[in-house]
Amino acid sequence: MIPLHQPVVEPYPEIMNINNVLAELALRAGFIDEFNVEMNKVIGFSSDDPNKLQPGKKYAWEEVVDKKCKFYTSGKYGLEWFKKNHILVRPVAIEEAYDIHFNMKAKKLRYPVPYMEVVKRSGDELNRNLAEKGIDWWPTDEYTALPVYFPPILEEAPKDHDFYVVNCRVASTSWGANVGLPWVNEISSQLKGVGDVLMNTATARKRGIKDGDEIWIESVTGKIKQTVRLCQGIRPDCLLISGQFGQWGIARGQRDKTCFNLHAFTDQHCLDR
Repeated sequence: MIPLHQPVVEPYPEIMNINNVLAELALRAGFIDEFNVEMNKVIGFSSDDPNKLQPGKKYAWEEVVDKKCKFYTSGKYGLEWFKKNHILVRPVAIEEAYDIHFNMKAKKLRYPVPYMEVVKRSGDELNRNLAEKGIDWWPTDEYTALPVYFPPILEEAPKDHDFYVVNCRVASTSWGANVGLPWVNEISSQLKGVGDVLMNTATARKRGIKDGDEIWIESVTGKIKQTVRLCQGIRPDCLLISGQFGQWGIARGQRDKTCFNLHAFTDQHCLDR
């Protein structure tokens, strides 16, 4: 699958596509030829392909994408065709669908399964390092070369702990930096459940819990009080706490947010309103 991204609205005149910025910098810095060579490699143009970028010329990004469309459709369809028709579907050969397998076969490489030597080797190295530091609380019995069943630690939780607390990544707070925290926090505050606890709607109804109520989440490690948000898209026996609100910078701007890492383990949990 080759996706094409199209702008939703026309950008302001002074805003440039990042690829056009890079091409302009390459031209001004005097290495536009080398830039085009690297672009040809990234796209996959062969040395004799008529669509490849030529030396001495700066290409607009739409022109590059047009060449890429023609390259992948054997010259039949360009960017304008995809703008009007949106999608092109064709049968895929087995060699294309499983290209990794055929490449490994051609290079006479074997899959690291079922015997995963690297896992065992990592476990042996970890054991030596732990013993050297006098650490005896880190279990290493799961570092095995062959698949072995281990009962989940959740089965060890007391029976009155009747919820699993799970964690998720929040897109708006991913790959950020301290300088961007003000607007990251503003965006996050508009996303339902971010920084709160998400609970299945039917489960909450059985317990008399309404959206926006405050509940206690209690585990063998402690308890916290937090606002609950109701959601259909979560298992009835699970609570969801979004992650990344334990970092110092984000926590400063989100004092009212729940931190999964600081307040709860991933194993034994229960709910007590």
